[in-house]
Amino acid sequence: MDSSKASATSAAAYMSMDNTATFRTDLYSDAWDGTVCPTLVTHKESIALINAAGRKFTPELKTYFSWSGSLTYDQVVDEYKQAKVEPSRVWLQSFNEPDIMWWIQNEPAFGAQAVMLDGSAIFGGFGHRAGYLASAGVRYIAPQLGHLIASNANGTGLVPSAYARNATAAGLKIITWTVERNYGCSPAEASTRATPPCTSFNELELIDTLYKMGVVGVFSDWPATVTFYASCIDHLRTKRPAASTCGEVKAIWNRSGCCGAQSAREVF
Repeated sequence: MDSSKASATSAAAYMSMDNTATFRTDLYSDAWDGTVCPTLVTHKESIALINAAGRKFTPELKTYFSWSGSLTYDQVVDEYKQAKVEPSRVWLQSFNEPDIMWWIQNEPAFGAQAVMLDGSAIFGGFGHRAGYLASAGVRYIAPQLGHLIASNANGTGLVPSAYARNATAAGLKIITWTVERNYGCSPAEASTRATPPCTSFNELELIDTLYKMGVVGVFSDWPATVTFYASCIDHLRTKRPAASTCGEVKAIWNRSGCCGAQSAREVF
């Protein structure tokens, strides 16, 4: 995984896999001992790989400078056009608002799904700007998950935050990040409650809350949990149409069965 050590005194130490964050993995790296680096692909090459697998695209445009040789907002779109990728399969992302606005104004087919990333470190983030962003043409907003949830009055459950309510009221679709990475749900709501958000709730309960509030997408460093939850919801829709959510998610986690089932036979 992408990692580095700022205090390293050699290139090998700087790039060593020993620097990989504990919430990530080197499972797909070329060598476990850090002696061989994976081959980096260009954005254009990544499009070919993902397209061949029939998947969708969620590229994030990093901060760039015109003299750096890095991709700019127009070049990113051009490479999808050259590959004949339908705009409906692409969710362009950026923390830089001018990038989002450029896509909306100059490449509306791609701008319709451009995602305004919110990296605010203070609880509440862009929540108060939801109306403005929607009026400017933004359709997707993506804050850290801590912005979206709060504890209920007695600390026994999770509820949508004011940020989530404002974004929904403005008509924005919400994507969030990153499940199974930030267990403290930072930035967290300032609270004197005994149970602050996320510290006493497992990931499935968190995902269940996000699903119920209408979040349309969740990024995760580890796909197993979100896939398990999505499979459970899909099962409910096809096998138990009267049910709407998994509910009792803690029981799901503890039993490793879908929606509180005691055995696989109850599910399938």
